[in-house]
This record gives sequence, C-alpha cells and structure tokens, in this order.
Amino acid sequence: PTPAAEVKIQVADFRIAIPEGETTVTITSRDAQGEQLGQLKLQRHGEAIAGIPAIETRIAPREHLTVEDAAFLRREIGAAVSPSDSPWQKANKIRAWLGQLRYRLGMPGLSTRKPREAYEQMKTGQPVLCGNLAEIYVALCEAMGMTARAVGLTVAVQNGLFGVDTHAGAEVWIPEMGGWVYQDPTFNCYWQIDGKPASAMQLH
Repeated sequence: PTPAAEVKIQVADFRIAIPEGETTVTITSRDAQGEQLGQLKLQRHGEAIAGIPAIETRIAPREHLTVEDAAFLRREIGAAVSPSDSPWQKANKIRAWLGQLRYRLGMPGLSTRKPREAYEQMKTGQPVLCGNLAEIYVALCEAMGMTARAVGLTVAVQNGLFGVDTHAGAEVWIPEMGGWVYQDPTFNCYWQIDGKPASAMQLH
C-alpha cells in the first residue's frame, strides 16, 4: 500500500502574538469544518503571561563513564585505535569502528542513558536511533581520553510547506583544529567547510 503522506508542521502554528490584557485563543482542526479542539484564556501583563498550560518532563542526563566501563569500552575497541594516534585520528577511527559494527536502526530506540548498557543493548540487536549512536560514540571517545559531547540538530524543511526534522550527532574537542569538530556516527562521516572539518555551529 502507498504510505500515508507525512503531515508537515507549519512553523507559523508556533507563533501567536499575545496583546496586553485578556485574549482568548481558539484552536481548531485543519479540515474544512474547522472543528474546535480547545480554547485558552490568557492574561498578559507586560512580559508575564498567565493561562498557558505547561507540561514538564525531566530527562535524566547521560551518566558519566565509570572507570570499569571505560576499561570495558577500551577492550571492545582493541587495536582499532592506537594510544599514539592524534585526537583527530582517534575521533575518525572510533567513528569508523562504530560504523562497521552490526546494528539495526529503528524505532523506538534505546531508553537507557547509561553508555555501556546502551552499547551492550545495541550489540544484542535492539534498535537504535541517531541519539543512541551519538551517546555511544561520545562514551567511546571519553574511554579513549578525549572530550566529546552529543549534539542535537533541528531544521525547518521547505518543500512547498514547512516541516520539522531532527537528528543527533556528536562533537569532539580537537585542540589542533581549534575546538569542536562535528562527527556523525549514524552516517559515519564528518563535514568540511572550505576544506576544514566543521563544528555543528558552523554547519548550522
């Protein structure tokens, strides 16, 4: 069967100017009937706006590597990375090593934020998402004595309509290159700008 068309999210849906005083915001469906889905009564006094419902979700941060987990990950990498390699060589060799492992991209992805646990679950065939691979890559870099961090990327895509797409990768601190360099474990690559490896901010 033909897959259903992807519903694009219009960026304009997220911006509503709220004037001073009381405002009623009515939310309707996108179909021709415009069925009312909800209504908000807002009060604005200067920069303070009351009446907006808020849902707060707390996500635990990625756990730091223990000494034991770092040693485990170094054993997993084995001879693929040499202690004499430069930070840039290590960053690329770790990415390439992770890229040659057998893993399955798919939903819903791993729920754990424990690097070793995520790596072991990936090896058993549990589906991973780009964010999982980024955090595993960061843990492998840290196990090899490097500074790395996961980075999230969000972009508005315009194909007649606006939409939202997301991706996650990693950055590694490369002193000889002057700072952060973006590495993408999902696509096993990095990007260059004017012949030089780029950071996530430069790509943005």
